[in-house]
Amino acid sequence: MARQVRPVRARAAQRRKRSWARSSAVNTPAAAVSGVDLLADYQTEAGLLAPPPGLTVGGVLLDISVVQTAARSSSTDGFMLGILVSQESTVSELPSPVGDPHADWMWYQYFAAPGAASGAQYSTASVQAGPIRIRARRRMDELGMHLYVVTALRGLTTYDLRIETSTLLILP
Repeated sequence: MARQVRPVRARAAQRRKRSWARSSAVNTPAAAVSGVDLLADYQTEAGLLAPPPGLTVGGVLLDISVVQTAARSSSTDGFMLGILVSQESTVSELPSPVGDPHADWMWYQYFAAPGAASGAQYSTASVQAGPIRIRARRRMDELGMHLYVVTALRGLTTYDLRIETSTLLILP
């Protein structure tokens, strides 16, 4: 009888530590493009106030609440919302989900209130979405990188936006 040879198993690679970063933002955009850094107040266990190089964004759970505050001028009025990792430090330098659809977006989507609100109905023309599960990995290789939620107006619509996020961070 031939001797059985068992394959040698390599030690399982150590899993990188995971952490959740939570963020809440209320935004009433007046500019054509606005953004919120989801990791602006993230603090590591070592006390660093910036995401360390080598951090990977493993995914985002996103809850959105939108209230339209002005009448829509057409059925295409609304806004685009996108999430991206960027080296840019100011919102004015960020790409726009409307003007730069081919940027390296983790996710983006168009939103509009369901119907043209008028008069006292502005506050009732609202959209709620969530939780939206975004499964896209982005690596933050350099110090000073940011995770932004970027909004861009389409048409003349104004709105109040509330964003709640839970971001899965895979530590280096």
